[in-house]
Amino acid sequence: MKKCNRCNLIFHVEERIRCLYCDTLLYEITDENRKSWFDQDSSEPSAQLVRQKSDISYGRLQYIIGSYFRVRTLHFMYSFSRNDMRMGKEFKRFFIQPVNITSLLSIPWLLVNLCDSFFFRMFYNGFDAESGWKFLRLSENQSLSEEERSYCKEYKDVVDDILSGKICQTEERLKEIAKEKLKVGKRSAYDDLCNNRKYFSGFLDIMTIWFSVCLILVAMVWAAYPFVLDVVSLYRFRE
Repeated sequence: MKKCNRCNLIFHVEERIRCLYCDTLLYEITDENRKSWFDQDSSEPSAQLVRQKSDISYGRLQYIIGSYFRVRTLHFMYSFSRNDMRMGKEFKRFFIQPVNITSLLSIPWLLVNLCDSFFFRMFYNGFDAESGWKFLRLSENQSLSEEERSYCKEYKDVVDDILSGKICQTEERLKEIAKEKLKVGKRSAYDDLCNNRKYFSGFLDIMTIWFSVCLILVAMVWAAYPFVLDVVSLYRFRE
C-alpha cells in the first residue's frame, strides 16, 4: 500500500507511483503504519475530496479521469463527455465538450462537437430513473435493458468513486466485477474505460492539431493579404 501525505489517501494498487489527485509522489506504508494512521484520523480518508467534489470544474474533472486511466486523447475525452451528458435528467451544458480557446487546436473535433451537441438533445429523449441515465427512446414504452442499466450504473459508480477518492478502496472490487462480467460475455464499463486506448487516437490527435494549425495560418494569411497589398501599393506610390 502507498500513501499520499498531501491528500491523506491510501492507495491499494502497488503500480501507482503518484497521487491521482495532486500528482505527489507516494510512499510505501506497512499494515502497522496504516492502522496507526487510521487511529490518528477517524474521519474518512476521502472526506476532503468529497467536500470539494461539488465545486470541481469540468476541466479538473476531465484531468482526474484522464489521469486515472492514463489517457487524455481527444477521442477518450469526448467519449467521456458524451457519457457525462447522459447522466442525470437535465442536460448539464449546451455543448457535449465545453468549448474554449484551445478548441481551435482541434477544429475537426470542434465541428463534431457542434453537430453532435445539436442532435444529442433530440435523440436522447428518454430517461431511466433507476440508472439515472438518458437513452435513445424510439417508442413510448421503451426502456433500458437490464444489461444496459447495469452498464450505466457501473460507469457512474466508477466515475463517482474516482472523483470522491473512494477508488482507493473500491479499485480491486471494480476489477473483479469487470472480470466476472467479461467471463459471461457481458460488457463492463470499467474494462471499457481501462482499455479505451485506441492506438490510432494518438495519431489522430497529431493530425487534428496539425490540420487546425495549418487552417488557422491559412486564415490569417487570407485575412492579412488585402492589408499587405494596400501597404505595398502605398509604398510603391510614394516611390
